[in-house]
Amino acid sequence: MWSRRTLLKAGSAAVAVGAVAGGVAYQRYRRTGGLVSERITGEWPEVGVSSWLLPDLDGALMQVPDRPHDKEELGESGRGGGITRVRQFTVSTSSRRLRGDRHGSAPAAGVKRYVGVGDSTTFGWGVPDDRTWPAQLEAALGAGGHRAEVLNAGVPGQALENMKAWLEHAAPQLGLSGVFFTRRLPPMPNPYAEYASAVRAAQRALPGVRIMVLLPPVSQFDPHGCDVWDDEVAGLRAQLPDIPVFDLTPGVRAAQGKRGARMLVEGRTWHMVRGEADERLVSGAAAPHGLPRAFYDRFESDATVREALFFDDGHCDEEGLAVTVPLIVEQMRGAGWLA
Repeated sequence: MWSRRTLLKAGSAAVAVGAVAGGVAYQRYRRTGGLVSERITGEWPEVGVSSWLLPDLDGALMQVPDRPHDKEELGESGRGGGITRVRQFTVSTSSRRLRGDRHGSAPAAGVKRYVGVGDSTTFGWGVPDDRTWPAQLEAALGAGGHRAEVLNAGVPGQALENMKAWLEHAAPQLGLSGVFFTRRLPPMPNPYAEYASAVRAAQRALPGVRIMVLLPPVSQFDPHGCDVWDDEVAGLRAQLPDIPVFDLTPGVRAAQGKRGARMLVEGRTWHMVRGEADERLVSGAAAPHGLPRAFYDRFESDATVREALFFDDGHCDEEGLAVTVPLIVEQMRGAGWLA
């Protein structure tokens, strides 16, 4: 169904860059497509990263599109007067520049401390501090009788080199038992080698700390992601045979079923469908990157059109993040982290 590799090959890098841009477009306090958000990131030269969450944020207000959107809509003036489907959330950080961080400098005796380090999916783009997957995972582990803390080191649009620098220079002081390395492959000439290099750097910096690669779920309205996600798992496992590599996409797709809007591909024509009968809502010619313009217009004009478990074409909503938590717990158990 998703065999469109030839069509997307030339535009794949642009798609990935666009996805990153979607995660960082609202980090600056300015109007973008009619939305205004506070600045939440900046440099952290002491740790050697070019972009990280600012310290001591207290309810910084964010306004983001509540639907898939394209780069035109994220410009200074926006397309056609801006975006009306909007969600708001707030961001608070500690002096350690971690989102929703309320833990001490070191875990208490008998408490295992984990951290999720990644991009906007780990950060929890679009959801409150307490509904990010690290926060929900900590609650689930506690409910299961495990004494555990889960820190959130996610940053929207994060680059591998920043993740690597933070793991090398900031993470060793946290008393960690495990690291969830959570990011899909970035657009670069040798993504598998660069990804594996960052994970290996974390291993060297954190001897004795377990590491697991978690690949965030791919939206059905992410054409490039749908074309490559299964290859990414195999490629990373080949590079990192000693590291658990787990993709959350199959579990989220199973939970979606045929609820909500989905993509159906017939050759070079893409259809937005809904329900068990695959009701066709709109169709359009395959785009070199992104979605047909008619898809964005339909999302904007009809708030009932929504992909189950996602609020845009790159980020899960609160329910979608909750679906990932038992999947992560299962992988932790299988890897012996919860013995």
